Amino acid sequence: MSREPLGRHASPATLAVSTFVNVSRRTLLILLSLVAVTIAAYWPAGDCGFVNYDDPGYVTSQPMVNQGLRGAAICWVFTAPHAANWHPLTSLSHMLDCSLFGMSAGPPHWINVGLHALNVALVFLVWQRLSGAVWASALVAALFALHPLHVESVAWISERKDVLSTAFWLATLWAYAGYVNRPTRGRYFMVLLGFACGLMAKPMTVTLPCTLLLLDYWPLRRWQDRSWRALVLEKVPLFALAVVFSIITFLVQRAAGAADYGNQFSFPVRLGNALVSYVRYLGKMIWPEPLAPFYPHPGWWPWWAILVAVALLGAVSWLAWRERTRRPWLMFGWCWFLGTLVPVIGVVQVGAHSISDRYTYVPLLGIFTILAWSGAELMERRPQARWPLASAAGLALAACLLRTHGQIGIWKNGVRLFEHTLAVLPDNATARTNLALTLDAAGRPQDEVIAQYRRALELEPD
Repeated sequence: MSREPLGRHASPATLAVSTFVNVSRRTLLILLSLVAVTIAAYWPAGDCGFVNYDDPGYVTSQPMVNQGLRGAAICWVFTAPHAANWHPLTSLSHMLDCSLFGMSAGPPHWINVGLHALNVALVFLVWQRLSGAVWASALVAALFALHPLHVESVAWISERKDVLSTAFWLATLWAYAGYVNRPTRGRYFMVLLGFACGLMAKPMTVTLPCTLLLLDYWPLRRWQDRSWRALVLEKVPLFALAVVFSIITFLVQRAAGAADYGNQFSFPVRLGNALVSYVRYLGKMIWPEPLAPFYPHPGWWPWWAILVAVALLGAVSWLAWRERTRRPWLMFGWCWFLGTLVPVIGVVQVGAHSISDRYTYVPLLGIFTILAWSGAELMERRPQARWPLASAAGLALAACLLRTHGQIGIWKNGVRLFEHTLAVLPDNATARTNLALTLDAAGRPQDEVIAQYRRALELEPD
């Protein structure tokens, strides 16, 4: 097996900013395999229905959406935010679903799966274009495709905004590679347009300009040829757009009451939860158990948990900084993970949750990059470790596939979703309330419904 170049050896002129990907037979085979395994893993999603968690606000109980595309609805979607967000492109995609398929839940689920498969393909193509490393890019894409933490983003109709905004995010990275290769106003406009579309699909896309600066650091290595000030100034229009959308999002969420939860917690409590949340996300990446659509905010974390989180985050940050020259992918991946989580890490508390699986959809690309490139480097240094490492990667991907395939089933309907949630997190008042609503809508005996409400009130009397 021939050795492929790592991004740190690649010349920006020959690898990182090539105008076109050389679509070789090997590349095409890898691409088709990634798409096929993604669809196979998410095949059960086609049998899932709507759930009573966010789906009513986005689709089923929103007449401006569920009646399909029409002039009044299109005007409304750009002028009247709903579901505590302003994401017109996401709402338009739901309207299009309703126009084409009515209120059938199967097709929207398949569209989510299709968008996820598209994102998997884009991750592979973008990472390969930027770095020139085929197999490392394929591993990043495979982990992105199959990790169980991403089930929530794909199998939940309301999370169309996740898969749709990420498609625009990745398309923007592709456009940026073309701009770097030949800077023109037209190519910069395509970067700006992709970013704007991503923001109109999900506001969490605001960190995209920061990820472009990370790409300048590695693998593009533009920091070697241009000052960091010049690179930042180059992206001022992007940062300006991010600020505008951040203000819009804050105002919309405050008007909807979603930001009121922040008043329940002091800043030190929110900061402590944010630090612990970073570590919890890393833990769930390594061992994705338990998985649930809602993790209640604990109110506060003990001091020792916060100190452990600070020590761990500090140690990894110090390592990434120390190796920033020899192993730049460590700094790239770690900063990608930390930075893309900032809007949802909880310093600004929106909602009553502490963490959410769906928030890892883009951030884990940074950790996956660290794993793939570190493994590739180890294979270069120690060829005898090639097969053990390849076997370990294969086993990890197989385990992810099986876990993901099984996790999709909990999204079949609301009853199953919240019964599963209570099976893994029994002291979850939100899950009990939603289960009660679902049982009531399904015509289940009232004593079952009332029992769930009573237990929810015992857990949270307010």
